Amino acid sequence: MEHKLLSAAEQIKLCLDLNIENKLDMNDVCTQLGYSKNYIIKLFRETYGITPYAYFRKHKIELAKQYLLNTQLNINEISVKLNFADQHYFSSAFSAVVGVSPSEYRKSKNKMAK
Repeated sequence: MEHKLLSAAEQIKLCLDLNIENKLDMNDVCTQLGYSKNYIIKLFRETYGITPYAYFRKHKIELAKQYLLNTQLNINEISVKLNFADQHYFSSAFSAVVGVSPSEYRKSKNKMAK
């Protein structure tokens, strides 16, 4: 994965984006890009103002919102599709970022659409 035109921070971001539906360990990112974990975290935070983990989680939740609104997948199927450890963990991560549970989010948004 040689990307000469991308900065190291952009390479990290691309790696996170490409793996958004996968389970991603920072050690995998380190191995893939050849940087230490501390360097990656520091560089990413300096560039984007957020840690790679927080960025990854936030974007995973954004994708989950799209699935909730645009598919018939149930909460567990979305949790599996996005590689969360389990449905409970998915729901608590979603609630922490969005402020409501996935099912409440789907219900409230579907009401607005009608």
